[in-house]
Amino acid sequence: MHKISLVIGCGVVLSCGAAQADDFTVSGFATLSASRLSTDNAAFRSDSRQPNGAGNSWDAAPDSKVGVQGSYRFSDKLSATVTGIAQHNVNNTTSPRIEWAYLDYHLSPSLEIRAGRLGLPAFLASDYLNVNYTMTAVRGPVEVYSQLPISHFDGVDALWRTKAGNVNLTVQPMLGHADFKAAFSDAAGTIASGKADVYGVNVVGEVGNWTLRAGYIGAKVSIESEPTDQLIAGLQGMGAGDVANRLAYNKERSSFSGIGIAYDNGTLIGQSEYTMRRAHSFLADTNAWYVLGGYRLGKFTPYAIAAQQKAISPTSWSDVPAPMSSFVNGLLAAGNTSQRSLSLGMRWDFMKNVAAKAQYSRITPDHGSSAGLLMYDASKGPLNAQNLLTFSLDTVF
Repeated sequence: MHKISLVIGCGVVLSCGAAQADDFTVSGFATLSASRLSTDNAAFRSDSRQPNGAGNSWDAAPDSKVGVQGSYRFSDKLSATVTGIAQHNVNNTTSPRIEWAYLDYHLSPSLEIRAGRLGLPAFLASDYLNVNYTMTAVRGPVEVYSQLPISHFDGVDALWRTKAGNVNLTVQPMLGHADFKAAFSDAAGTIASGKADVYGVNVVGEVGNWTLRAGYIGAKVSIESEPTDQLIAGLQGMGAGDVANRLAYNKERSSFSGIGIAYDNGTLIGQSEYTMRRAHSFLADTNAWYVLGGYRLGKFTPYAIAAQQKAISPTSWSDVPAPMSSFVNGLLAAGNTSQRSLSLGMRWDFMKNVAAKAQYSRITPDHGSSAGLLMYDASKGPLNAQNLLTFSLDTVF
């Protein structure tokens, strides 16, 4: 099914030559950003798909990006959309990727079916998470948004829109497959490759200045990484097959669910989400939340964010035989990314479709976590609270 997006992308490109101006539209977005952490032995990254991040020198990698979207309307009912993004990725390059590439067919004014490469509807901000200009803050809080290394899937979904009293409802069931890569938070940025069969439903309600969202995603996930595979093989070789099976990530049933609420009356801004990842195996089960508040004063919008991620599954197993226990429990402990943060920021919309932002964050690894979500060598012991400063320039065009 992953070939669908390539076919759709080629089809749209070939159609452009014959497209009329009203049928073909192109838009884009970009972020130029620089971040600096207050330590030289850890690194901040905005996405688990980044193999390294910003340390004690200014670094543009965590948030800088550029994206282009093209849409072609074949008829009043059928259209196609392709979105490409270039940003710091798991290969330590900025090579572009196809983020969206799908066909959209309207069966009726209230029901549409989409097929191809689609955004995974995991968060309140999933539809615009890559477009930093649309967000009040520099970025979505990593405590919540870094829980999933999957941003898109190849498959189908439906959008059914209806009204319940004065509430506008959108119900979005989805089904598909995702291939992904992510980097562990160890200092070496160990790469893991994964596959996931995903299914779920997303429900959004809008009434007045309020938006409410609830969603659930289930998955069968397989993950491979060289160190983990070697560890599993070693356990099997010494007869600890039960521990090896618990550690293996082979079509493991996982889930991700969350609720969110947003308020915007043109002056006062409020937004919050609470999410739960149930990963099982060596990945930690986590709960996470954030609360954002802002106030528009003409072209300026000061804001504040409080956020936390908490690992709720065991970070050590008592039944692992020596000498493998230190390796197994080291892997489990590395998954304890518990941290909390407080951020203060300012957004300045100084010209049309362009916003400058500055954000200060105080990041504190929770008790039992060596570094929270920061990349760090856990053998050096726990990491103290860190300061992160980010400046960014966001635009849409």
